[in-house]
Amino acid sequence: MRYFRCASILLCSLFANFSFAQADPVRMDLPTKVTAKPLSPYNLTIKGSDGELDSKEKLSPGGFVPLNDDNDDYQFANGSQVLDLDKTTETKGENDLVPLVFHQVDKDDTFTLTVINNFDSGGGRIKLWRTPTKTDVVTADPANPTKSALVTSTTKFDNTDVDANNTITVYIEGVRASGGARNPDRAPRPGRDITIQLNWSSSKGGGQPKSNVDRVNLTVYQITGPTNVPGYAIYTYTAVVPGAKTQGTWTTPEKGEIKSTNGNECQILWSGGPDIGFAIFKPNDHFECKRDVNIVQVELDLGRSKITVNPNSSQDGFAMDPKTGDTTQTKVPHITSIVAATKGKAGLAMQAEIMIAHVTGKSRDGSPPRGVRYVIGGFFQNGEVKQWNAEYGSPAVVVMHNTIEKPGEWFLDAQRGGDTTLPWFSFPNAPTAPADSDNFLPRSISTGDTPELDAADLRQVDNNGEPYVEFDHLAVNNIRVNFRLYLAVETLDSINKADKIYTQRAVAEWHFDGTGTTSDGGTWQPLDGHTNGVDKQFKLVTDGSRVPVTDPVANGDTLNRRLFYARWNAPVSPPPPK
Repeated sequence: MRYFRCASILLCSLFANFSFAQADPVRMDLPTKVTAKPLSPYNLTIKGSDGELDSKEKLSPGGFVPLNDDNDDYQFANGSQVLDLDKTTETKGENDLVPLVFHQVDKDDTFTLTVINNFDSGGGRIKLWRTPTKTDVVTADPANPTKSALVTSTTKFDNTDVDANNTITVYIEGVRASGGARNPDRAPRPGRDITIQLNWSSSKGGGQPKSNVDRVNLTVYQITGPTNVPGYAIYTYTAVVPGAKTQGTWTTPEKGEIKSTNGNECQILWSGGPDIGFAIFKPNDHFECKRDVNIVQVELDLGRSKITVNPNSSQDGFAMDPKTGDTTQTKVPHITSIVAATKGKAGLAMQAEIMIAHVTGKSRDGSPPRGVRYVIGGFFQNGEVKQWNAEYGSPAVVVMHNTIEKPGEWFLDAQRGGDTTLPWFSFPNAPTAPADSDNFLPRSISTGDTPELDAADLRQVDNNGEPYVEFDHLAVNNIRVNFRLYLAVETLDSINKADKIYTQRAVAEWHFDGTGTTSDGGTWQPLDGHTNGVDKQFKLVTDGSRVPVTDPVANGDTLNRRLFYARWNAPVSPPPPK
């Protein structure tokens, strides 16, 4: 995000500091076909969303022009968006230019414009165009276009530019936000730092040229926020208005709703799409910016999606490499691994599949479906170790708790060997649309999980400081791990860190239950009523909820690593029965 400062000084200061404007004022000849009238102070004005500004308002607070840094006609070059402010030809769908109106134009008079504080070392702040869609740039100085403070074209006006109301309208484009001092020796004053000054001369009666017969002041402000988003997602939009004495207003967006505002910042929940929505900001009562937002529909076919669990069984201990996630089955005395297993090998405790039926955007002006190339999706999983403790003795007289037993504390669960895809639990082989493409083919994506937790049938007992010589037998091992599996979507649009937001589109809950007993021989048996469980079906999410835990280091580490490095606390005796 950029922040800007600016200041106001006399015209002569500009000419003293910017060599390109020393010799000639910026001129724009305006031949007309109307009857001469006395010059009026209302000859030059700016038109806002609710009409033209009066003689005071056009100077203070002046006109507000949005920085034209979006992509209204959805053009790309080498895979990157081409911003509207960088385009030199017609931009279909352009809606960010502000009208500058000349009234009482006379064919025998000559008008020129001087644009003050438009250029500095950072380049120009505004351009003028003859149409609101940038079909023709306005000529400032045909004799020497390289000195032009407005444009670099040789196009001229003719009589057809005058409408039935004896006016000419040109359109102001913001190409760099306001800011900077007009005089380096003075403190900068933000906002209202660009002045368009009208100069006039008449061939009737030997009229002498007059400079600064009318003028308007401008501020170029900036709107930021993602413009390519998945449907049913919430994103942040901000406005930076240099020099504004009061905050602007976010109004009800088209194809969305405001969830919260904080000054010039707001959170918008977009529709499900496919749509082209508008985030609407008003810097004051007279101007507004409608920023296009391409809303991509991600349609799930939950009728063809499923999630299932398999029961646990007793297996020899599984040793896991914490770096690679590879497991090897090893016989460890008095230790058994509680795991869903198939044919003697660790199997899947949970299997899930979701069918993505459609990912599509809205077409406009012949463009492909907009925004699809920006939307990706996959699975996230969060986990909570609600219970992991062991009761020893007959009857149970000692309880040992595992260090990771923390009900209510959720971790990001990384699939084994999947750390390279973090924070995703299971990521598709490719984004929902290949790079530089807005076409999508329906597909199903699947994932699975195999928790493996150990239980010991004996506990060594401290013999009053002597070596461990006695053992307590296991009465019951209590294990319950809860999981929430999310199908999430993300935009690759990084503005306002939008690419770090992972929005739920479907969720299902399941749990791993290893509660049971272990015999002296190491065979584990579940207690009655204890088995792995799951929701019957995924639930659709459309309220913009985000995946709760997406940071791999939240609460210390991922769930897998926390489980691997978990240790048993010192034994405690349960309170005597009442």
